Amino acid sequence: MSIDAILFANETYYAAFAEHDFDAMDDLWARSVPVACIHPGWHALDDRDKVMESWRAILADDAAPASMEAGATMSESRP
Repeated sequence: MSIDAILFANETYYAAFAEHDFDAMDDLWARSVPVACIHPGWHALDDRDKVMESWRAILADDAAPASMEAGATMSESRP
C-alpha cells in the first residue's frame, strides 16, 4: 500500500468520524481479512460485526465528539 493510499484512508476515516457517517466508516473496514478495534476505555473488539456495531453506536450518539485530531504525515524509512 502506498503512502498516499494510507494517508487517504486516514483522511477518509476522520471525515467519516466528523460527519457521523456510518456508511463511510463501514466502507473503510476490511471485509476479507480479520479486523480489530480498541476504542478508548473499551475492551478489544476482534470481530468485524462487533467493530461495526460499536461504530454504529458511537456515530449515532449526538453526544459523541464531532472531531478528532487529524492531519497525519508519513515518511518512508529504509534500512
